[in-house]
Amino acid sequence: LSLKRASQELGAQVTTVDNPNPPTGWDDDRGAPFESVTFVSYTSGTVGGSNPHLKPEEAINVDLGLEWYFSDVGSLSGVLFLKDMDNMIRRGSTRLDTDNPSTGAVEQVTQSDTFDNVGKAKIKGFELSYQQTYDMLPGIWSGLGMQANFTRLFTSEDVGSSIDTSIYGAYVDLPLEGLSPTNYNVILFFETDKFSTRLAYNFRSEYMLNSRDVIGKRPVYNSDRGVLDYSFTYNLTDAVKIGFDINNLTNETTHTKYQYDEYGSLHPRHYFINDQRFTLRMSANF
Repeated sequence: LSLKRASQELGAQVTTVDNPNPPTGWDDDRGAPFESVTFVSYTSGTVGGSNPHLKPEEAINVDLGLEWYFSDVGSLSGVLFLKDMDNMIRRGSTRLDTDNPSTGAVEQVTQSDTFDNVGKAKIKGFELSYQQTYDMLPGIWSGLGMQANFTRLFTSEDVGSSIDTSIYGAYVDLPLEGLSPTNYNVILFFETDKFSTRLAYNFRSEYMLNSRDVIGKRPVYNSDRGVLDYSFTYNLTDAVKIGFDINNLTNETTHTKYQYDEYGSLHPRHYFINDQRFTLRMSANF
């Protein structure tokens, strides 16, 4: 058996396939899993596996919001928020002491792709929202309206010495995965008894997709991206509606970037063409 990958999901020992009594990976009373991996055919200094000893992420959230309804069809609101996280989970590397059956010696191997609790993180920021139908306008224009919101995030992490920076570099002080510092949406709409139409723009600034890419073991980022969508709905009767949607009117392309050094330098990684999407629809209520 040529072994280059061992699973630590159950803390399983690894043996050749012709062993008449292979170990189960659990002790006799079905208690805690083993915390080591034993190699019978040692051919690689790198293994991969998950971590059965992870602790759940914990968070304390504090939100403070204020809403002002300045008319029957208008509102303005704001929210301040703070989240303190502990036991933050992040993909990384570690080293394991492993028995080498060829020599009988205990040798160290690199578990190159695993998860671990690496420290603490903090998320704070604010959100502003506005919505109004301009019913003070004359005639048909009273159906014109607008919705908008803006969110600003500030994130930080404190991983201390939990990440082994001697294996793949000191990639610390990173932003949190999936969180853009700046997000905003603006929607213009027009509604009458017979039809409604909307033009919506959604924007999010650059954010980290993955703190540790599975191939290059480096952080990956998604570039700034704004998408413009349009929809139209017409009421044939009180029960039947027809309409169409156009997504990604400006035919935006998604760009990802790769962090290749410890100073935050980025270079292009992938380009994804999302294309425009046209949808015809019809709905009926009975």
